Amino acid sequence: MSIRSDQLSPDPIAALVERIRRLESQLRELRGARPLESASIRRGALAVLDTDGRVIARLGNRGDGFRGVIQYDRAGNYVASDDVYAGQGIARPYVPLTLGELSAPAATTTSATMVDLAAGSAIVQHAGLYLHLLVRTSDGTTAGEARLTVGGTQVGATLTIAAGANAEAVIGPAAVGGAGGAYGSIQRIAVQARRTAGSGTIGVRALSLLGVDSSWL
Repeated sequence: MSIRSDQLSPDPIAALVERIRRLESQLRELRGARPLESASIRRGALAVLDTDGRVIARLGNRGDGFRGVIQYDRAGNYVASDDVYAGQGIARPYVPLTLGELSAPAATTTSATMVDLAAGSAIVQHAGLYLHLLVRTSDGTTAGEARLTVGGTQVGATLTIAAGANAEAVIGPAAVGGAGGAYGSIQRIAVQARRTAGSGTIGVRALSLLGVDSSWL
């Protein structure tokens, strides 16, 4: 009984060499392949999974007829998302809105040099800041100036406070620039004022301070 050549056991060394040759060829193809530069999803959703299989982000169809972008925490709660029901804006995180009294500012100065009348700390996350404030002079002959500082450095233009002023005003949007230090750093932010004319007082009350992106600058 004869044995066909294709039934003979192959040379193990030759088989190993051939396997290595194929692997080298595949590796060259992978190295020469173009990386993903652009892609689109027309249906469904793109899910980003952690190593344990948990969904940590989802883009596209949520499965309830709405499309959105959602980021989840380790407990499965969504911590960042757009407002899919309204079709615009963000849903999470909730952003606090700061408001202040319009009564005469309690913080006043008669100094001829800039002094802090309001201060606090903030984590630098935006390219710019927008300050909404109330300025007031004690009488019709007193005038002054106000400014915003980050880390002790002025940002934005100096605000002129006219004699007899009792009005709302703004500083910015102002570029933070190098005054903010490294992204994510904690910086002291202050509203300063000084008297430039008269013998009365200059008062300032910060109503809102907003972080804004570079498109505002």
